[in-house]
Amino acid sequence: MRPETVERALDQQQKKHHQAEASTVRVATEKIDSLVNLVGELVITQAMLSQASQASHTKLGEEQLAAALLQLDRQTRELQEWVMGIRMVPAEMVFSRFPRLVHELGRQLCKDVELVMEGQSTELDKTFIEMLVESLTHLVRNAVDHGMEDRAARATTGKALQEGTILLRASSRGGHIHIEVRDDGRGLDRERILAKAVARGVGVGVDMVRQNVRALGGRIEVESVPGRGTTIRLVLPLTLAILDGLTVRVGMETFVFPLASVLESFLRQAGDVQTVKGDREVISLRGEYIPVVRLWKLLGRGRRAKRARAGP
Repeated sequence: MRPETVERALDQQQKKHHQAEASTVRVATEKIDSLVNLVGELVITQAMLSQASQASHTKLGEEQLAAALLQLDRQTRELQEWVMGIRMVPAEMVFSRFPRLVHELGRQLCKDVELVMEGQSTELDKTFIEMLVESLTHLVRNAVDHGMEDRAARATTGKALQEGTILLRASSRGGHIHIEVRDDGRGLDRERILAKAVARGVGVGVDMVRQNVRALGGRIEVESVPGRGTTIRLVLPLTLAILDGLTVRVGMETFVFPLASVLESFLRQAGDVQTVKGDREVISLRGEYIPVVRLWKLLGRGRRAKRARAGP
């Protein structure tokens, strides 16, 4: 049997294995124990609410009802967090397939490439797995094929090591998951990429990855230094199951902004908003002037907007 046939069979076998893994979720026993304990607390709170509601006409009953509602709010939030945690899987489930891929590509292209992985324990929403495998496979292949120089080229660039390095890293920052693919290769040739895009009339390189990431509510960040390497960063939400939002009422309608997209909220003081150059408005915040956008004008709704509030 030819080596190519064996490799294709192994690839298919590995693909089926990973698909089977993605369809199931392994849950740590401590997570199950915590959920059981939390359900027990919810049962007690339900009993407290029932008792307080019967005596709600008295001052003591009102106090008990308010306390039980606060406790219910806390427990409901904890329950949401624990259930969301069950959907999460370690990044290792995605990363584990790339050492073999990098080794095989390096051998075929006569390039000495080392793969370094960090943050394998970072937890991802399991619904991201399929998209990440496809997107990261594309990015890693590009890094080895186009980003990394061959042995002779690296020897003449003055780099300390002839062996190239690709870093695959996952981390959790500020309510988002960051997945990075970094190489110490030749960097992006902006003029060459631009010329190819003009010739084809379409975007090139990470266009497919960009579409996948946007479909998940994320974004792509690209950093490159000619002769030093490229970093491509996928920034994804923690989960797609439940997203916290900031609700804003404009006229008679209510709109919701994803809370992960809100950098800051504050109450303006009288005189903070100023008009410049005709009808343009700006607001003073810590010594800086920020453009003001009136939602009722932008959306063509009511004249006034009521105070916003955050919630799930």
